[in-house]
Amino acid sequence: MDATSKALRILTGIFLLVPSVAAPAQDGTSEETTIRRLVDALNDESPHVRRSAVIRLGEMGPEAHQAVPALLQELPSEDAALRVAVIRALSQIDGQSESVAIALVAALKDDDESVRQGAVRALGKLERPPLCTVESLGSALIEGDPFARITILKLLHTLGPDAQAAVPGVIHAIIDENERTGVRVEAAQTLVDINSDQEQSCEVLCHALRHGPSKLIVGAANALGRIPPNTHGLIPALIDALDDEDNEVVFEATKLVSRIGPSAQAAIPALRKNLGGDEWVNAVTLFALIAIGPASIPSLVDAMKSENQVVRVLGYKGLRGIGNPAVPALVEALRDERPVVRVLAARALGDQDSNAKNAVPALIRSLEDEDDEVRASAAKSLGLIGSDAKIAIPALIRSLRDPVPEVRRKSAFAFKRIHAEAETAVPALMEAMNDDHKWVRLDAVEALEAYGPQAASAVPILLDVLNHGDDEWIRREAASKTLGKIGVTALPQLMEVMKSDDLVARRMAAQAIGILGPAAEEAIPILIDVLKDENDEARLVVVRALGRIGSSASPAVPALAELMDDDSLFVRQEVAEVIGMIDPDAPTARTALIHALNDESGSVRGVALRALGKGTLGDRRLVAIYTDALQDTDSSVRSHAIFMLGNMGSKASAAIPALQELRSDDLVARSVNEALRKIESDAD
Repeated sequence: MDATSKALRILTGIFLLVPSVAAPAQDGTSEETTIRRLVDALNDESPHVRRSAVIRLGEMGPEAHQAVPALLQELPSEDAALRVAVIRALSQIDGQSESVAIALVAALKDDDESVRQGAVRALGKLERPPLCTVESLGSALIEGDPFARITILKLLHTLGPDAQAAVPGVIHAIIDENERTGVRVEAAQTLVDINSDQEQSCEVLCHALRHGPSKLIVGAANALGRIPPNTHGLIPALIDALDDEDNEVVFEATKLVSRIGPSAQAAIPALRKNLGGDEWVNAVTLFALIAIGPASIPSLVDAMKSENQVVRVLGYKGLRGIGNPAVPALVEALRDERPVVRVLAARALGDQDSNAKNAVPALIRSLEDEDDEVRASAAKSLGLIGSDAKIAIPALIRSLRDPVPEVRRKSAFAFKRIHAEAETAVPALMEAMNDDHKWVRLDAVEALEAYGPQAASAVPILLDVLNHGDDEWIRREAASKTLGKIGVTALPQLMEVMKSDDLVARRMAAQAIGILGPAAEEAIPILIDVLKDENDEARLVVVRALGRIGSSASPAVPALAELMDDDSLFVRQEVAEVIGMIDPDAPTARTALIHALNDESGSVRGVALRALGKGTLGDRRLVAIYTDALQDTDSSVRSHAIFMLGNMGSKASAAIPALQELRSDDLVARSVNEALRKIESDAD
């Protein structure tokens, strides 16, 4: 046969194959017949015809599954291009079947690179390889195409412990120094996923920690973090990794030390050495030392004594994190020759709170330290220790006269927490209220608050602060709260202040009266008078005070009701809230609240809705009011109405249609469904 005849034969064969696939229905040919013709074409002597048949079968997809056996028989062909086409077709037709998967794995060892690459692509589409391929996949990690190994490892990962037979191949991938680093890292993760022998995994990964490049060390450390570590062999490897020049390696190794905890004591020197370097390494190193526990204390104390400020602070934080076991070492550090160390030690003891009660005598001695900051830190720490530091009160009283304002301030602060006997503490704090430093005066006032009625002797000086605080607004605020805590003893004087021309004084006095609560009933008439004050803030504070007095303030309701037309939104809102607290059923109260439902502010309307629900208006009328509010333009008002209806349960059944209409309102749909659930379940 000449060349022309041969070419014509090939083209005719290919042409005959095309319509058989593209449009089998045109000549009445069944799909089964088409597949049979294509399978027959696999025996054609022309490689071009055979390849075309393979390609057409692949394009038919799963419908050509009966052709799989014939396609598998073509894989030993000497024609590499045909083998590539067969692999692709098998993947398209039935890539998840056992026979196809076995063939694809075998193709990983093909002599032709394009065949191997085709097998890799096909395997990459598998969701989970058949278990019968595991051993072959493991073998392919050693002998197969190097570029297939990542794909193989990912397939093995999907099998988990079922891939145990592939462990030798995975280990080989990890320890092979000629293997690509990315493959070795992937293999480290896969080993943990599939190997049931955790001791073996630990040994292999420790080898990688000690002998691998940086990225492998990071990967191995990460993998080790996912299994219970065999510390016997792991700690030496981690110590080596902690000395690596790559911060990422050190970071991962340190994280693993943190996970091991107290059993990693041998790593403490290496950890200590790493303090003060990279910011992220510092953080994980600190956690690791804390995780190791008390054995880290000497190294952390050493760090706290470092010339490097960053290291000193890390040492301090570490000792603070270890807690009570570090107290003796911190007490010893209070005697260090360097003030900065003594300061950090004092602060760390304060951070232990009552756990540091055994350090109180040492901190008392530190109140006499030659360094100002040490004395201030010791005073604050005594306060943080609390009532267990009561023996420090005489020394703290002396410190209230320290020449350094910060020491005096921290000493006043300590009185807030220690709760010493009033007969000792109150006179000292009253003296401190005359300090020439404003922050000391403020702390003294705040400390007196803790003594409540026992600080009655301080009322005159506190009233003086209230009346003549000049620009010390914060101190006047503190004096107001303290007077309120002292109780009814201060009430007559506070009522006098309410007549003052000083707006701030009136406001502060009203606040103090409010703190007294129901005990301030005697002040109600004068509070009612102040409701007419021209200052919005003054009226607001008085309204709040009446609310705290509670139901005893019912004589104030008519005056409060008049404020529902106040120019201040905040006053109107507070009035609606307070009327509901005092007596929402009073005629003037109910009228005012119903009037407030038409307020221009949605917040006022919402508060009025809630306040009406606290009274005894009647279920039917309440349901009608809340149902009307469902149409409010403000979503917060609608939400209030929905909530109130839901809380009424079956009593709000009449509102169900209106609530159902709001299901399309995205802003309140969830609240609507919850309210309907409550109403309907209560009805059942």
